[in-house]
Amino acid sequence: MEIAFIPRWLLGFMVRDRDRAYHLNILLSNLAILVVIYLIYTLAATDSFLPNICLVDYFLGVECPFCGTTRSLGALYHGEVLAAWHYNRAGLLLGIYLLLQLPLRIYLLSGNYAPGHRLDKASHAAGIFLLLLFILNWIYNLIIN
Repeated sequence: MEIAFIPRWLLGFMVRDRDRAYHLNILLSNLAILVVIYLIYTLAATDSFLPNICLVDYFLGVECPFCGTTRSLGALYHGEVLAAWHYNRAGLLLGIYLLLQLPLRIYLLSGNYAPGHRLDKASHAAGIFLLLLFILNWIYNLIIN
């Protein structure tokens, strides 16, 4: 479950190799997420200005597994671990996961690896585990609330 949202045609201008484009996409996507959330939470005096844009919550009246993740990451930027835990428990691990993707993808882009490197496989497995934690956290919240 690596986060990669940069269009392939755009990556084609930067690299030709598919494996390098894959790792570059993950690196730039994770970096973009971290920078955008950092900018939102450094320019804002409070997190209450953020609108609730969850379509699941809007249409169904039930929070989705990822509700509170942006606020959780923003709280982590301010060093407020308890607030981050309150917004979304899995958001704490997502913050760590996003940060760890940066040096991992730089290493994998360096060319000192074979395609299908065990670090890449471990990252993929950690992403799936993280997704499961989001779902378990969501089920827990549905039962408690």
